[in-house]
Amino acid sequence: MKKLFLFFLVITTLTVTAQNKKFVKPDYKAIKKEVTNKKSPYFYETLVNKFNSADTTMTIEEKRHLYYGFTNSDKYSSFYTGKANDSLRGVLKKRDLEDTDFKKIISYGAKVLQENPFDLRTLNIMSYAYEKQNNLTEAKNSAIQISIIVDAIFSTGDGTSKENAFYVINVPHEYDMISILGLQYGGSQSLVDGTYDYLTLAENSYGIKGLYFDISASLNRLSDILKD
Repeated sequence: MKKLFLFFLVITTLTVTAQNKKFVKPDYKAIKKEVTNKKSPYFYETLVNKFNSADTTMTIEEKRHLYYGFTNSDKYSSFYTGKANDSLRGVLKKRDLEDTDFKKIISYGAKVLQENPFDLRTLNIMSYAYEKQNNLTEAKNSAIQISIIVDAIFSTGDGTSKENAFYVINVPHEYDMISILGLQYGGSQSLVDGTYDYLTLAENSYGIKGLYFDISASLNRLSDILKD
């Protein structure tokens, strides 16, 4: 299942629209102001409805406000656990999946996404499960949702330096982005300057030694939890 995930995630995200060459770091305070304002075009509930309907007309600013705006939600966490997540991972451990397993994946996956709507791995495997169930509409919708999330992350940088780091709101997205780029994790992770995660890469044709990820949102939420 691991190989299936890596291959399918790359394929689905290759349909992502071309990104602006100018990277823009998310201004979390400004984003919070917009997503909590009912009169704003970036009001969070409006963006969530577009995301849930897999709206392909979402602008890059809408995608950015959706993804980074989630950090203001009570559901946002630095890490996610739960019975549904455990159940889903249990099914994915099977070597060969049957029709009943795909139904379980869809059911468990829907519960996981209720808590963590931007779980790329769950969206990916659900897209595959929908396809195996001949529900091509939902398979396509899940792939579109993946693209929306990835578009937002790609708009912030290319990961090749701290100045152009990818901004992610949780650690699993670091490893997902490496896979999406068709690269492999090199096995070493380190926190740099208190805000950036640096992940080494396996030898690749681009000569890239590693990628930088800004994880300030996740660290701030973790800090808030420890204070309580």
